[in-house]
Amino acid sequence: VYAHLGLVPLAIPLIFIVRGTVVDSLRSIGIGEGNTPFGTTKSAVGRWLVASPWMRSGYGIAKASAFTLLALTSSLQISAASGNGSVATAQSWHTVALILSWVATGYCVVRGLPVVIESFARLSKSPLGG
Repeated sequence: VYAHLGLVPLAIPLIFIVRGTVVDSLRSIGIGEGNTPFGTTKSAVGRWLVASPWMRSGYGIAKASAFTLLALTSSLQISAASGNGSVATAQSWHTVALILSWVATGYCVVRGLPVVIESFARLSKSPLGG
């Protein structure tokens, strides 16, 4: 919706969709092998990136903040367009919201990489993978 409204580039939702699809698919293979969703990541760094409360909380806060500020931006833009608000204020909040959107996207990619890397390494060693 925010991409359709022109508040974020289309790349952001596409990155989230592709990452979610790939990571969920790889995790489902791991679950079929008897692992928990977070159990497919074995390295200490990977576990910290994927499952630690710090990374999960930071990711959630970044996403919630970005969504909230994008909604605020949309309201401020509508208000400014009707003559009841400042275009400069709307633009300032949009800049902050856009930065937070990219931060959340960065978290999304970084937290997905260990799952992808370790899953491909695990699958290439399995009888079915190669």
